[in-house]
Order: sequence, then C-alpha cells, then structure tokens
Amino acid sequence: MRSDVPVGAFLSGGLDSSTIVGVMKEFTDLHKLHTFSIGFEGKYDETPYIEEVVKAFKTNHHHYYFKEKDFLELIDKYCWIYDEPFGDYSGFPTYKVSELAREYVTVVLSGDGGDEIFGGYKTHVIGYRMDFIRKLPRILRIIGPKIPVKMNIGGLATLYLLKKAFKLSLEKPEYFYSRSLEDCAMRPEIYKRWTIEKLRYCLKKGCGKFGEALRIFDLLHNTLADKYLVKVDRASMAHALEVRSPFLDYRFAEFSQRIPTEWKVDLFKTKKLMREIIKDILPEKIVNRGKQGFTPPLEDWILKERYLNEISEKVGILKEIDENLYKFYIEKF
Repeated sequence: MRSDVPVGAFLSGGLDSSTIVGVMKEFTDLHKLHTFSIGFEGKYDETPYIEEVVKAFKTNHHHYYFKEKDFLELIDKYCWIYDEPFGDYSGFPTYKVSELAREYVTVVLSGDGGDEIFGGYKTHVIGYRMDFIRKLPRILRIIGPKIPVKMNIGGLATLYLLKKAFKLSLEKPEYFYSRSLEDCAMRPEIYKRWTIEKLRYCLKKGCGKFGEALRIFDLLHNTLADKYLVKVDRASMAHALEVRSPFLDYRFAEFSQRIPTEWKVDLFKTKKLMREIIKDILPEKIVNRGKQGFTPPLEDWILKERYLNEISEKVGILKEIDENLYKFYIEKF
C-alpha cells in the first residue's frame, strides 16, 4: 500500500469496511493500522460487530460513542458543513468519526460503494422479488391489490407491502419509485419524471432485470453521487481528512456489470457472491450478518420537547416554499 502520509480505515463492523481492513493485512502491518468507529445507544449500536473484527485483525482501534450531547453540539454546524439542505442524518456521526480519525492520520479507506457494486441493499432484493411477482398470472396480480389490509398493523405489515407490490407489478418497471407507497410519501412531479427517466436507462443497462436495474440506479444516481459520497466528503474535509473508497475503483464497477444478478441477490439474501469471496477473510459472524445503516437514534432524540418545539416552528417556513409540502409535513407531524 503506497502512501506518503499515515493511512487508516473506517470500520463499522459491516461487510464492506471489514473487508477493506481484512484485505489491508496483505499490504500493511495491522498492529500499526489505525481504525476508527462510532457506537450508538441501544438497538442502533454495531459495537459488538466492530469488536469482533478488531479482535480478529488486532488493529490499533479507536472507538467513540456518539450521544445526544454530540448531536446538540453539531446542529448549528451542520448547515455550514454541508452548505445546502442535506437529509441524511448519518452525516452527524460521520463528522465525528472523521474528527477522531484526523487526530491520527490524514487519509482513511472506507467501504463506501460495496453495496452498490455487489447488491447490498434491501431494495435490490425487492427488485428481484418484483421480477418474480411479474411472472405470476396477471389475474392474480389484479386481485392482489384488493387484499383488505392497511398500513401500520404490526405483524401484517408484510402483507400490506405484498399488496402494494402486486399493484406496482401492473405498472411499467420504471414507475417503481414514482408510484410506490404514494399514500405515505411526498413525491413532486420533477422527482417522478427524473426517476422514470433514470430507471428506464438502468433497465436497459441491466438487460431488463429489475433487481439489477435498481442496483445500477443506486450506483449511478441514487445512493452515491448526491448522498453518501457528498456526506463523507463534506464531513471529512471539514477536518482536512481525505477518504478513499476502494470499491469505487472503475474496475470494480465494470466487474460488477458482468456478475449475473442471481449471484448478487435472491429472494432473501444480499451480496451472495461477495459473502462467498470473503468467507475465509472475515469472522463468520460478520460474513452472515444483515445490513444495518450507520444511524444514530435521532428519531428518539427529536421527539423530546426541546426539539419538537423548534421543529414545529421551522416547518412553518415550508409554507412559503411549497404549500403542498407544508400540508404533508403538518399531517405527518
């Protein structure tokens, strides 16, 4: 591993960042490699998985628990860091882990792009399922949306989603994002036109396979370009830290296009080929774990009175921007 400056790695305990660290052992002494992670409170915490990887590779690890006080300190900084409205609140802990890393190194490697390359998101599985549903007799797919079940009813939530999937299967595949769950999401016309255009292109590149099209959509348009890469770049550069993402090497992207969809996902499993490749590199507990987002318990914190009052006040600003958007948030709030 060639570098003129100290290099470390972000380590979330997921497949992607753990794989990066596991492969780095071929190029550097892991005992001297600085790795960095963030822990959260309760169900959001990935610390046990992180500890599993650190135990396996014995890196020089640095861990920080992101708590509500950290969130409070960063609220006013957030708009200065991102310089625009930015809805991914994992940017808060990303800022903090970048701050931690900069104390020891000037460059870190991250696992960004692994999900987009190898098919790691639940939506990729959903796309595979949609292809399966579209093969069912049309009469069944017409009857399916008439299932008498409503949203938010506990154990029947899966049945509600199946009902919606039957309805979507009657639409053209490129209408997936513009027509899905319309009763609980605000989707402006410009968003609908944009997603239809981009998904149509991705379907062409994915040879008509919808699961593959959704993966390409994420790779080119949805999760990386204006979201995760922006999040990491702004948060890290606020500390003069450079982040490099090996999975986004163009050779990986080209390789991914040649991997059959069924080797990436099936009706239940993501990253099938990747799990097979890394099974001798990572602990079994990591290889077999599911996807978990880098998510602080923000939805719990902002329900406290101090935040609710401010949110109620700020939502009023939307009325001057878009009346329909304002009404939508008032109903949800």
